[in-house]
Amino acid sequence: MLSYNPYGLIIELNMSNNVDYLNNIISYQAMHLFASGLIDDVIIGNAYASEEELRALSEVNRYQLMLHVDYVKQISDIEKPQHFRRGDMNEIVIRSTMPRVTYKDIPNPPHDNEEEFQRGDVLIGNDNFGIYKNEFQIVLKPHKEPRKNKIGSIAKDELFLLDFIKP
Repeated sequence: MLSYNPYGLIIELNMSNNVDYLNNIISYQAMHLFASGLIDDVIIGNAYASEEELRALSEVNRYQLMLHVDYVKQISDIEKPQHFRRGDMNEIVIRSTMPRVTYKDIPNPPHDNEEEFQRGDVLIGNDNFGIYKNEFQIVLKPHKEPRKNKIGSIAKDELFLLDFIKP
């Protein structure tokens, strides 16, 4: 009820973690909080935070989600540029279309395209996908499409962040 106060009081949340569960969780929590759009600042008061955890936290960009991808194999340069989500959202995939423009003349033969793609899989349109060739996508709902190549998957610990990726 305090957050609905008529006085404009600033509300702070003090979250504690089980020490055994702290392994890299601080930066994930910060990404989650920033992505929610509900907070302005994250203040860490954790006596057990390691240098590595604090370094990871310092690299969190509150304005841009940096998801980690586990690649299926060595990938080409056209398969790994920085991406942004298109404004015309759909429920099946997150689409980043600039690579299909930038790399439209670069061949991208089919590979890793026969299985059903799962939430968090990272795809790129192959040579058979017409004008969508080299379009980068992240799967939200499972589907099959032989005109897309699986190039990796979002790290399992970060799948929850897909719901926060906006145009």
